[in-house]
Amino acid sequence: DKLRTNDFGSASGSFKIPAGRLLGRWSIQTSLGGSAQVAVEEYKRPSFELKLDDPKEPLRLNRRAAFEGEVRYYFGLPVTSGHVEWRVSKEPVFPRWWCGFEREAPYVLAAGEGSIDAKGRFEIEFTPEADEDKAKKGVSYRYKISVDATDESGETRSTSRCYRLGFVCVEARIERDAGFVSEGEAAKF
Repeated sequence: DKLRTNDFGSASGSFKIPAGRLLGRWSIQTSLGGSAQVAVEEYKRPSFELKLDDPKEPLRLNRRAAFEGEVRYYFGLPVTSGHVEWRVSKEPVFPRWWCGFEREAPYVLAAGEGSIDAKGRFEIEFTPEADEDKAKKGVSYRYKISVDATDESGETRSTSRCYRLGFVCVEARIERDAGFVSEGEAAKF
C-alpha cells in the first residue's frame, strides 16, 4: 500500500496480515528506509480476575505483614483450584535534600507461592524490613507486592499494589515560590 505524508511528515494507515501466518514479531518497512516492529498476538478474553485486598492490620516496618487476595471468575464464582506466585520488592525513598550518595535500586525482599483455596482465597505473609539508622535520617520505603494467579487451565492473571512505609507517619514539605532568601530578608510561605 502507498501512503502520503501530512504537513508534519507523518503518515498513518492500516493493513491486514494474511490468514494462516505465524503470530509473533513483524516488521513494517518504508521505501525511505524507516521501520517499526509490531507484535501480533491472538487475543484471548480473560475468564477471571485477581484482587489483592487491603491489609486487615496497619502495616509497620520490621513487623509481620499479612495480605489476603481473591480470584473469581467473571461470572461470579470463585476459582477453586490453582496457585499464586508472589514477590515483594523494596525501594528506599530518599528525602529531596538527600544528596544522592547512597541511591539503591529496587530489589526483591521476599517471594513465595501458595494455593488458591475452595473459596478462591489466598494469603501472603512477609516482613517489611527496614534499616532503622537510615529511617532516622528521613528515608522511607516503597514496597511493591506483585501477584500472579494461575487457574487449572493454565490462564494467568497478574496484579500489584504499592505501599510506602516509614518510621514517621506524616511527611511535610514547605516550599516557596521563589528559590532563595537573602540573609536578613523575611521569608513568606
